[in-house]
Amino acid sequence: MAQSTTDTHGRATPGTGARLVASLREFTAALEEWPGALWQLDEAALGDVVGGMLRVSSRAENIAALATADALSRGTVANSTATGAPAWVARQATGVEPAVVRRVGMVGVECADLRNQVVADALADGSASVPVAAAALREVPRILPQLPTADRDDLLGRYLSLSDHGWRTLRELSTRILGGVRPGAPGAG
Repeated sequence: MAQSTTDTHGRATPGTGARLVASLREFTAALEEWPGALWQLDEAALGDVVGGMLRVSSRAENIAALATADALSRGTVANSTATGAPAWVARQATGVEPAVVRRVGMVGVECADLRNQVVADALADGSASVPVAAAALREVPRILPQLPTADRDDLLGRYLSLSDHGWRTLRELSTRILGGVRPGAPGAG
């Protein structure tokens, strides 16, 4: 069952959405000016630009996934001619790397599902990235049958908490868990 992100993350004051869309348009236009202005910056400012832009990029991907979840819950994707969320995302983000489009679309679909509220919450508060969310959503169902007493939401939360370590760490963790519980594996009882 789909839900709106505002159902769980609170509603902004009236007019906030329009103001933020206007700011987004201004910011997007300003991005075109950056390459020509970099020569004007000192070393410290260049560092600020690198760090800031990468943080914006990561946070923007989170918001894009949540917006996709909202578009799914409202029927926007279903009412479009797109074949699904990734195709709908691709239409909105011309020129974006296909892997990013697929990842945002897939995570958006998962965040529209009430069972994945812990993932939507982590994206909304910025404690997890979309690549890590995608990995957690892929890996937890893989290992959950091997951990019959584990709680799915708790396990998702634990995987998401490793966001600073990157998505590959989650895959490696799953491999270690699966290797450790197979009969005959070292440490298996």
